[in-house]
Amino acid sequence: MRWLGWVITSLVLSGCETVASQRDNTRDNELLTLGRSVFLTYCAACHGTQLEGTDSGPPLIWNLYVPRHHSDRQFKKAIQEGVPQHHWSFGPMPAQRQLTEMEADAVVFYVRSTLRQHGIR
Repeated sequence: MRWLGWVITSLVLSGCETVASQRDNTRDNELLTLGRSVFLTYCAACHGTQLEGTDSGPPLIWNLYVPRHHSDRQFKKAIQEGVPQHHWSFGPMPAQRQLTEMEADAVVFYVRSTLRQHGIR
């Protein structure tokens, strides 16, 4: 009879994990959607609609932007505060102070997700 209790507990816990996983996926999708929208509105003019770069700004699909070289915190800080020219010859990146904390986080999430889709981890 004890095994029946374990089976029921296991089923209940796996159901909770499924709900939590669905909630995480929903949150990720919302962040991704918001990040893409904000990126297209405020970043794409320089970094390209596909993060491929333009004559005004560098590509973001680049090994240089992996988390071990530029952490999420550094990436967000660059968005919020701008950065002087250092890796590329496009000039300094201007601060995007009009973005909320959540919008800046969403842009970082979107860029990281896109990097992963291109095999850059």
